[in-house]
Amino acid sequence: MEIDIKTNFKNKIPFTDRQKILARIGKTLSDNIEKRTEFQNVDYKGKKFKKYSPGYAKYRAKNNLSSTPNLVKSGQMVGSLGIVNINNNNVEVGVKGGHNEDKAEWNEGNGRQFLGVSKDDEKMIDDIVDRYVTDELNNL
Repeated sequence: MEIDIKTNFKNKIPFTDRQKILARIGKTLSDNIEKRTEFQNVDYKGKKFKKYSPGYAKYRAKNNLSSTPNLVKSGQMVGSLGIVNINNNNVEVGVKGGHNEDKAEWNEGNGRQFLGVSKDDEKMIDDIVDRYVTDELNNL
């Protein structure tokens, strides 16, 4: 379960710089997803997560866990968010590890779509690329 950010950098930006930009985008995106998931309890569209089933909410309350869906029980799934792959022109962000991937897929399929690129994330990606271009132009 991953997000694939594709760019059209092609050969306009040197490979080493592309890798740095994509790594920065991937790291920032995974941090943003973690924050909005765990602390804001919203999906990538800004919508509150679907409530837990009554049985699971009861289980969580009994175990002193929040009944507000934040997709954190042990912290492993959200904590495994990160860059899955970087290649020539794209970066993939997602959860790592088979069991974490299963949990992410289950949550996504049950109305808690936390893996996605929000409008704020799009702006962040633009800002990172703009910063690079500005720095390059200033170095001419």
